[in-house]
Order: sequence, then C-alpha cells, then structure tokens
Amino acid sequence: GGSLRMNAGASFYKEVQLSGAIIDDVLSIDASNFADTLDMNDLQVGTNLFMDARSKFHDVNLKGAHIGGELYMAGSSFDGTLYMDSLQTRGSVFGPASFAKVDLRGARIEGQLVMTDSTFSDTLDMGGIRVDALILQRAQVSGAREIDLTFAKIDSNLDISGSTLPSLNLTGTQIKGEFRLGSNSNQHPSVNWRDGAKLILRNSEVGTLQDRLNKDQDAWPRELELDGFTYSHLGGMNGDGASDMTGRDVDWFKKWLTKQPLYSPQPYEQLAGVFRKAGQTQKEVAILYESKERERTKANWPYWFQLTLMKTFIGYGYQTISRMICWVIFFTGVGTIVLRVSKHNPFNSVFENTPRVIPQQLYNYFPRNV
Repeated sequence: GGSLRMNAGASFYKEVQLSGAIIDDVLSIDASNFADTLDMNDLQVGTNLFMDARSKFHDVNLKGAHIGGELYMAGSSFDGTLYMDSLQTRGSVFGPASFAKVDLRGARIEGQLVMTDSTFSDTLDMGGIRVDALILQRAQVSGAREIDLTFAKIDSNLDISGSTLPSLNLTGTQIKGEFRLGSNSNQHPSVNWRDGAKLILRNSEVGTLQDRLNKDQDAWPRELELDGFTYSHLGGMNGDGASDMTGRDVDWFKKWLTKQPLYSPQPYEQLAGVFRKAGQTQKEVAILYESKERERTKANWPYWFQLTLMKTFIGYGYQTISRMICWVIFFTGVGTIVLRVSKHNPFNSVFENTPRVIPQQLYNYFPRNV
C-alpha cells in the first residue's frame, strides 16, 4: 500500500524475488549491492523506481514491469543482462549508467529515454521501442556489432551526437522530430563511428535531418543504406542559419549519396524533392542529373548507349535548352564551314559572278526604270 525501500547501502548476496509485486508508491533500491539476480518481472510501481546512486547489479529482470512515474539509474552499474523488454513507464528513464547487455525490445516509455554519457559493453537491443525522445549523446557502445533500433517509434527526437557507435539499424523506424548526428553547437559534436560501421535507414521516416559539418570528422559512417529513407527537412530546426544543411555545396550531397554502394534512384529523388520544397531548383536538377549519371555507369551496354545519347543531346532531360542551343550553334558552324569549302556549292558561282556580270534573264525581268 505504500513504499518499499531496500537502499542505503544494503547488500544482497543471493537472488531477490519481486516478481509480480505491487507497490502503490515508491520502490527505492538505490545505493545498494545485488550480487545475484534481481527478478522484478511484471512488477507494478505506483510512482517512481530508484535504481541509482552508484548501485551495483548483476542480472536484472524488469520484463513487462509497469512504472507509474520515472525510472532512475544514474551512476549505477549493471554487469549482467538488464531485461526491460515490454517495460512500460508513465514517465522517463534516466541514466547515465554502465551497462553490459540491455534488452529494451517493445518497451513503452511515455517520457524520454536519456542515456547520455552511458557505456554499453555488450549488445543494445531497442527494436520496436515506443518513446517520446531517445537521447544517446556521448554514449559509448563497445561490445556490440550493431545497435538494433528497428521499427521503433520516436515521437520527437533521436540524438546520437558525440557518441561512439558500431553499426546502427533504423529499418522501418519513425522519428517525428529531429534525427541528430551532431550540430554546429558545441554541445552536439559529431558521431564517432567504429571501423566498419554502417547506418541502415531502410524505409525509415524522419522529420528533420541534422548533422555537423566538420572537415576533420564525418558525422556519417562510410556506408549507408538509404532505400526508402524519407525526410522533410535538412537541418535548421533551431532556427540557426549555420545549421541549415540545404546551404551546403551540392558536391557534398553527391558524395553523401554515394555512401550507399548499390545504386537506387529513390534516395536521389527524395533529396531533390527536399531541395525543390526549399526553393533550390538548381540543386534539385543537379541531384537528378547525378542520379542518371550514376545509373549510366551501372547500366548494361544497350541501356548505357541509350543513356549516353540522352546525356549527349538533351542532358537526360534536365539540360534540354542549354544542350539544344549548343547543338544548334555547333551544327550551324559546321554547316557554314562545309558550304565554304565545298567545290560543288552552287552559291559560290553566284557570289563570285554577281559583282561583275548581271545575268541577262534577271536584267530583262525588271522594268527599265529599275
């Protein structure tokens, strides 16, 4: 009916079983030591759950737990597996903490999941999570080959700026706010990608895409998967003109699109559409032209020849007027030269004889006064 406190330096050397417990108020197990499993499967807590203040845990089971308020884990360490799949909280989940293996599959967090400055020495699985905001600033993920964030729904922002990460899989994920890999603010440095890292954005949706332009460090890994990736805006969410990615040189975007090894027209058309909405039609045309250029390099011979003709004569349909003017000038010049040097040119005799002799037929044709 009230609170349960297992804190203030308490130590538990064997398994602690709280599976199915119902606590109407606070559950406080902060500043304590659990050498064995802490089983809180299907736990129900009316308000807040405290697992912070430098507590030490081994395996913790919070599968299917319902927490009416916040979950605090700041400063604690989890050297086993933290099972939080299907966890439900009415509030936020706060770090930072030190984790080994974390399972958050299918969790429902009505507030934010804040893991700023946290460390993960093993896998981090957040597939299918539902959360208001996911903050992974300056996190260190060292053990996993990939972070699973597939088919997640994030109602506002996903911030991974300043983190050191392996591959990140965002297949089918929806981010209604900003996907931030850094910004020009000192508080949001670029992501540090581990060797061989890949960012998978297949069929994901993002409101605003934001990174940090840095010559010494690329905010993006070497390899991307962009098929089906859609976004509405490029930077500038905070009204900072310096953060507006649409102002960058078009060559930067061409290089960014080539991070996907296999050619697909959709990423180019998506980016061109964003430029069109931003009123930057020259960049839109440049991206669509680059798409055809890359398609031509990957095409088989007959189609390559067709695309080459299209490029030569009409610029793939994106440079039609300029190409037509060039060809008109070219053929006019060639025709003029050919007529000048041709021995069978009928105009040569006319041009040569007219100043000296007027043909009799032409003379008789006009009236005398003329």
